[in-house]
Amino acid sequence: MGLDQYLSAKLYVGANYDHNGVSGSVHLTKQPMKFTREEGYVPAPDSEKEDIVHLNGDGLKKLSSLEFSAAYWRKANMIHKFFVDTLAEGNDDCSEMIVPREVLVDLLAKCKLIMAHIEAAGTEEGMVQNGYTMEKGEDGEYTKTPIMEPGTVYKADMSFCAKILPTTDGFFFGSTAYDQWYVMDIQETIEQLEAILNDELFNNCDFLYQASW
Repeated sequence: MGLDQYLSAKLYVGANYDHNGVSGSVHLTKQPMKFTREEGYVPAPDSEKEDIVHLNGDGLKKLSSLEFSAAYWRKANMIHKFFVDTLAEGNDDCSEMIVPREVLVDLLAKCKLIMAHIEAAGTEEGMVQNGYTMEKGEDGEYTKTPIMEPGTVYKADMSFCAKILPTTDGFFFGSTAYDQWYVMDIQETIEQLEAILNDELFNNCDFLYQASW
C-alpha cells in the first residue's frame, strides 16, 4: 500500500509488418533460483532451465514491441507531482502517461539544481522527523505526534526546493517535508535518470509513466 511509481520504456519492433523487414529470433529462458547468504541467488538444485518465449520465423511476426523497466520510485511524491503537472495538467487519475525524452532531461536538470543548492550550504547532524504517531487525548480526539530521531539536517533554505520540485500529499504518499528523505529521493532520481539517458538501449524507446496506490 502506498505510492508506487513506474517508468517503462517501449521499443517499437514492428516485426508483425512485412514491410519493416525485421529478422532474427528472440529466445528467453528462466532458471529456478535459490538464495544463499554466501553467493546470493544461485540455480536451485535439480532444476532445469525453462523456455519463456522462443520467437523466429512466423512466430517473430507476432512481435510488435518490447517493453523494459526503466525506473521505479516508492513514495517519491515530488517526482509524481512533476509528471502529473507536466503531462496531465494536474489530473491525477493513475492513467499511463507518455513521457517525451525532453521531460526526463528537464526533471534531471531540476534535481541537479536542487542538489547543487543543498550541497553549497552544507549539512550538520541533528534531530529529524521520521513519521508520526497518533495519540489519543483526554478529550478522545487523536493528534499527530512527530517521531524524532538523529539524522542529517540541511543548512540550505529548503523553501528553494518547494519552488523547483514541490511535494504533494495523498493516500499513503509519504512525507511532504523537505528533509533527508526528500533529498534521498532527489539523489536516487538523478542516478536513475542519468543511467537511462546514457543507455543506448533506450535511445529509440518511448517512455511511459504510471503510478498506483
